Amino acid sequence: MTGASAVKSRKLFEVMDQMILTFDSAIEFVAVINNDVYEGLSDENKAIIDAAAAEVEQKLRDQVYAEEAATVDEMKGNIAVTELTAEQRAVWVAATASVVDRFVEETGETGAAAVAAVKSAMTN
Repeated sequence: MTGASAVKSRKLFEVMDQMILTFDSAIEFVAVINNDVYEGLSDENKAIIDAAAAEVEQKLRDQVYAEEAATVDEMKGNIAVTELTAEQRAVWVAATASVVDRFVEETGETGAAAVAAVKSAMTN
C-alpha cells in the first residue's frame, strides 16, 4: 500500500501493471511544538498558532490531494488504474477491518485516537 506519488517517484509503474485506488488512509503531516512552550504562551498567541495551523493544514491537504489526483491521471497512461465503486470499497473495508482492529488492540487508546483522526480527516 502506498500513495500514488510513490508509484511515480519510485517508478513502480515499471514493474507493475495494475494500481487499485482504495483510499484507505489520509495523507497527513504533523506539526510539532514543545508542550511546555505552547502552554507558556498567552491565549492570544495560542489562538494565532492554532488558526495558522488550521489554515496550513487545509492548504496542504488540498495541495497533496490535487497532486495525487494529477499523478493518478498520469499513471493511467502507464498502467491500468482501477477506481473502486462504492460497493467494492465497502467490501474492501470489511475485508481489511481486522487490520484496523488489530492495530487498535495493540496500540490501545492512542491507536484508537489515531484511527478516529484518520477517519475524520478522510471525511473532511
